[in-house]
Amino acid sequence: MMNESLMLMIIGMSTVFIFLTILVFVMYLSSRFIRMINKIFPEVEEIQKTKLPVNGNNEDIAIVIAAVKNKQN
Repeated sequence: MMNESLMLMIIGMSTVFIFLTILVFVMYLSSRFIRMINKIFPEVEEIQKTKLPVNGNNEDIAIVIAAVKNKQN
């Protein structure tokens, strides 16, 4: 009985160890593959420009600030 439980423990722990080793290896390879793809096809960053009021109308800004403060209460 004791030998069977010891053998079952060894088989189970070996299976988990082998699975985790394969998982780490696959993750390493996928990381290298993604880095290689990013060098070939780099991502283009789009810069978004915000438009500020040009006419200097501070009344609209004050209304928005008041509305936000009112909503927070």
